[in-house]
Amino acid sequence: MPKVIVVGGGIAGLTSAVALQQLGWDVEIHEAADGFRPVGKGIWVPTNAMQALEQIGLASPVSAAGWPLERIQIRTRWGKTLSTIDLKRVEREYGHTTIAIRREDLIRNLASALPSDSFHFDRRFVGFQNSTDQVVARFADGSNALGDLLIGADGIHSAVREQLIPGVRLRYTGQTCCRGISTFELPADLSKTCWEVWGGSERFGFSSLGSNLVYWFAPMTRLPSQTGLTSVVLPKLQEMYSHFPEPIPELLAHSSASEVITTDLYDFLPISKWYAGRTVLIGDAAHAMTPNLGQGGAQAIEDGIALAREIGRHQTLNNALAAFEKQRMPRTKWISRLAWRLGQVAHWTNPVATLARDFALQLTPTYVNRMQLGRLFAFDDS
Repeated sequence: MPKVIVVGGGIAGLTSAVALQQLGWDVEIHEAADGFRPVGKGIWVPTNAMQALEQIGLASPVSAAGWPLERIQIRTRWGKTLSTIDLKRVEREYGHTTIAIRREDLIRNLASALPSDSFHFDRRFVGFQNSTDQVVARFADGSNALGDLLIGADGIHSAVREQLIPGVRLRYTGQTCCRGISTFELPADLSKTCWEVWGGSERFGFSSLGSNLVYWFAPMTRLPSQTGLTSVVLPKLQEMYSHFPEPIPELLAHSSASEVITTDLYDFLPISKWYAGRTVLIGDAAHAMTPNLGQGGAQAIEDGIALAREIGRHQTLNNALAAFEKQRMPRTKWISRLAWRLGQVAHWTNPVATLARDFALQLTPTYVNRMQLGRLFAFDDS
């Protein structure tokens, strides 16, 4: 039985582990933390990711653990609607809508599809060595793991990537994002809507998670690690977003400080290769992207399914990794660039530029939006 060593117990690592286990591989997941500690609060699992999860039998449990959305709407803080995505139409076309879910619940569903003895915690990766017929992963506690394939799924600060492609520089977006969970019942007309409000240097988005829980995010233009929020984050947010439309002030009023996290937003420019020998990168380790399209986790899921698919259809590992890289690189590069541009445009403050932007969004023909959404939401399972 071939064996895969997965470095990183997040969305990318767990998805690839489940998919490879279903191909008959022995799976080991090595996680630096002492247990599952998912970064973030909520996450959207869009249509393309749900299609990918269906390939490994996890679309239904993820859907049951989350909350189905019917529309995504972008608005200005003065109440003007700039764009609406009809997710009911998307569901009719592709079989799935976008599911809003607590990140920890998504992780739990992925992990539950694996044997408990697959997980090794407190394992900080420090290096690997490829050979013709095996790969060895080394960890800070002095332990080693031997396998046929090493998957670097250890995120944007990937230690696996640093050995494979040293010196990849992260690119700061100019924005910091606060995220939180609010105990609040949204109005009926917003109960299945992802609402995003653009207000210049500040932006705010939210959607229900079901059970009177609302996930929200608040990106703002700031210098990295100099937000001035720190221990007084919630009162400052309440002040900053007091001029935004309801229910945004109410969401912040019904949030707990313990449920708020603050992170600077980074990505990195596309890299030239994702694999060497028996080692391959996936997820944020390979193509970190900003969260502006809600596609970071989705692309990690797609990676895990696509990697297993190529391994299953090719006779040699090298051919499988080459095919995986060739198929996935163009798609993730396009989405990463689109997410970056959207994040920059959403924070424009020049009145003339924002007026032109708003008119352009409102006047974009429906067929153009559908073409773009089709490219985004269609999971290539060929």
